[in-house]
Amino acid sequence: MPNGKTVGETREDDGKRMEIIKKYIKNVDIIWECEIHQMLRRNQKMRKAFANYHNKGPINIRDCYFGGRTGPLHMHFDAEKEQHKIAYLDFNSLYPSTIATTSFPVGIRK
Repeated sequence: MPNGKTVGETREDDGKRMEIIKKYIKNVDIIWECEIHQMLRRNQKMRKAFANYHNKGPINIRDCYFGGRTGPLHMHFDAEKEQHKIAYLDFNSLYPSTIATTSFPVGIRK
């Protein structure tokens, strides 16, 4: 597999993630790809929605620096149990104020 793990290892990781999700979310529906195909055969509205969906392709890792598509590394983390402090720093939002308050060279370099 592309992640360097076997299918079995990936399936085991998925199971662990699902256990974590089910601790915090009451109702979780799991739908396999084969079931989606069956639904598409039976449901015209769903088939039309899928036909109109535009897939943007694989994730570009650099997008995460610009607010693009990102994914969590951990589904849940108990900071109190692990005695950690969780913080959030948003450097991208500083960009407009930095541009407004900082001098930059302009013109063509000689």
